[in-house]
Amino acid sequence: RYKHTLESGDCIIFSNRRMVHGREKFQLKRNENVGERYLEGCYVNIDEFKNECMMSRMRRGINTPAMRVGNGDLL
Repeated sequence: RYKHTLESGDCIIFSNRRMVHGREKFQLKRNENVGERYLEGCYVNIDEFKNECMMSRMRRGINTPAMRVGNGDLL
């Protein structure tokens, strides 16, 4: 189990097809008396996404092996 609290402006990307996800109830941080939860979802074609990641690495001159994502696939 992995647990992480997102901060304002954070983005998380995961494979909804292969990974289970959930969330706990929304709680305000200490010293805050107002707050809201805003989540937005979208879907991307996995082949296009992986290709863009690969091309971005090439443009930046990154020649290290790609990392493995949650489903064990190379990104």
